[in-house]
Amino acid sequence: MMNVFHILAASLLSLSLAAQEAPHLRIGSWNLEWFGGPPAMRSVHLEGGKRSELPPRDEQDLAEMARFVRELGVAVLAVQEIGSEDALRKMAKQIGPKWNVVLGTTGGFAEGKTLQAVGFCYDDARVDLLWAEEMLDFPREKDGLPIFHRVPVTACFKDRQTGLDFRAVVLHLKAGDKADDKKKRAFEAQGIRDWLVTLQSSSDEDQDIVVLGDFNSTYGTEVQQTLEASGVARYLPQLKSEPTIMHFDEPIDQIAPSPRFLEVQANSFDSHSEAALPDKAAWRKTHSDHYPVTVSLTNGGDDDPQATFSRGKREHRLPASARSQQEAATDVKAQTPRARSDEAFAAGVAVRLLVNDERSHYVIEGTLLSGLSEWVKIRDLSGMIRAFPASAIREVQRR
Repeated sequence: MMNVFHILAASLLSLSLAAQEAPHLRIGSWNLEWFGGPPAMRSVHLEGGKRSELPPRDEQDLAEMARFVRELGVAVLAVQEIGSEDALRKMAKQIGPKWNVVLGTTGGFAEGKTLQAVGFCYDDARVDLLWAEEMLDFPREKDGLPIFHRVPVTACFKDRQTGLDFRAVVLHLKAGDKADDKKKRAFEAQGIRDWLVTLQSSSDEDQDIVVLGDFNSTYGTEVQQTLEASGVARYLPQLKSEPTIMHFDEPIDQIAPSPRFLEVQANSFDSHSEAALPDKAAWRKTHSDHYPVTVSLTNGGDDDPQATFSRGKREHRLPASARSQQEAATDVKAQTPRARSDEAFAAGVAVRLLVNDERSHYVIEGTLLSGLSEWVKIRDLSGMIRAFPASAIREVQRR
């Protein structure tokens, strides 16, 4: 019989082998500059105050952008300034057949035609989207100033091969250098900081959290000081000074993980400005006035399988179409498409359950005590017997 030492040694060996076999998981952020929006919004400001409009991106441009994302090697890409979900989905399908998108609903302009939404593109063949929502409870005004025109979107992902999971939060903070612009950015940073403090104060919360996007501010500014003051995030430093936008040298696109997100490889942080250097005008016509930023994650598996990802209200869920969907009450198979056969999930089968409750998703591993029915009964790895209503099970997998 294996003792505790042997079990621990086997677990460590398993994690070590997973780390050797699984490639690093790379994530990033890219402001796509009025992507899919009105062509007139993309313009080049010339000397003497003249403005020259850029032509709309054509099919060749979309193919080139998709090729560039593939070259980045990312599995999750936070995106900003999205004017059309259909356009983003079209590009995503050119990145790869399993690429998908989840997009927020805010960022619209008063005239009703222009949108600067934020969200994520991700490779569904590589990562599973566990949960996504937009933070609609965040304040939209403070001290008489409008804030969070583009409400942050948060999404939780899990590597399909190793089980590494994390929460990503995409931001597009207020732009501009006027006094009110700086105040708005500072208020937005405070809102993010306060939410992260609450999130990380729960002992059950998964601390693998990364905030990324267009911060419209560089190192040493009030935004960084606010986010880092309570220890909820740390800006990743550049190994060499590089811009993230072509208009000036200061990097304004950032990646800021929780200090407890230990899988983040800080020395892999990169701004991909070199791609635009040969011809900035041609780069902008096809790609954007921003350059993407990326970082790698050590992909050795989930080091905190009992931790949870808290979630907000149903009306904040993304995609927005999911907000009106009713949960199946008793049909576990309807909620677990991979559990297609009662025989495959009979008593004694070792399984992994992805459980939904009112707050979060979490994973339970163990052995089924009976077949799948209105209740799913399991003896977990600690020997405890647990039972869940079928409506609380999102997915059942054989271990």
